[in-house]
Amino acid sequence: MLPRLAATRLKFAAGFVLGCLLCSFTFQQTRLGGELRGWLGPSRWQQHQSIHRRRPSNATSELQAPQDDSSALRVLCWVMTSPQSLQKARQVQSTWGRRCTVLLFMSSRADPSLPAVGLNTSEGRGELYRKTMAAFTLVHDRYLHAADWFLKADDDTYVVMENLRLLLSKHDSSQPLYLGRRFSPYVRQGYMSGGAGYVLSRQALRRYVAGLKDGTCTHTSSVEDLAIGRCMESLGVRVVDTRDVQRRESFHPLYPELHLIPGILAPSHWYWKYSFYKARNGPDCCSDLSVSFHYITPEDMHILEYYVYHLRVPGHHQDDTVDFLTPTGQPP
Repeated sequence: MLPRLAATRLKFAAGFVLGCLLCSFTFQQTRLGGELRGWLGPSRWQQHQSIHRRRPSNATSELQAPQDDSSALRVLCWVMTSPQSLQKARQVQSTWGRRCTVLLFMSSRADPSLPAVGLNTSEGRGELYRKTMAAFTLVHDRYLHAADWFLKADDDTYVVMENLRLLLSKHDSSQPLYLGRRFSPYVRQGYMSGGAGYVLSRQALRRYVAGLKDGTCTHTSSVEDLAIGRCMESLGVRVVDTRDVQRRESFHPLYPELHLIPGILAPSHWYWKYSFYKARNGPDCCSDLSVSFHYITPEDMHILEYYVYHLRVPGHHQDDTVDFLTPTGQPP
């Protein structure tokens, strides 16, 4: 283990690098719009305007009807939580969750203080896929037409919603699509890391719930992300390459410093053999348009929020040619 002081310094350094990578692309539109127009130039600014809209201060909760705004790319976010970890969920609610079109928290039992939706399941790692099946079924039945895309995340996942919307804007939600950090073992087409978060298109969600009802998809594994990956393959739902044009990953299953600082992860760590594409370590690990990081503490949710949305470097201009791959796997 690293000494406590050294670990703290590494965490700050990793966060600072992340802030510098992302600050020009992920932002609060109402506060940074003028500066951003100058940084991005006319063409990228027009692209941004067509994808995003100003989010309300509080995203739609389970107790509110979602706003009807068909001109924007709509993303429903449901966050896996538990009665013991509601404090983590509250930090999601006060940071990145505000930028979802609809924000739901799924737990084994209801809690009106968040609010959390009760799924009437047990808790524990062995129950994660049962919770996932119940949550997606509820989302399908109540919110299918409230969003175009459906993000599942954990309560210790941090998501940059603007970057996610940019990625999703290149794809068609009427197609059966499945996006996230692609892992390789056990499933031929690969499956998406649960901790990094993954997204289903509306058509993929339709197929998934139908597959649960007709028995194509069952609770065959306690490993949530692997189980849903097997199901997606059986249903003909296609995986999407979520890397950027420089082939850098955008969904990250670990804490930022573990990706950004060379040598922290041992060569024997599971991460190296699970990555579908050859994993990189160091600053080139991660796209400037990174979407998510995992294992984020409640305190670090707010640190990342600051780095991503408030930290700026005067005179520093990002490379505005960075973009996601097209559906054909090629640069735009």
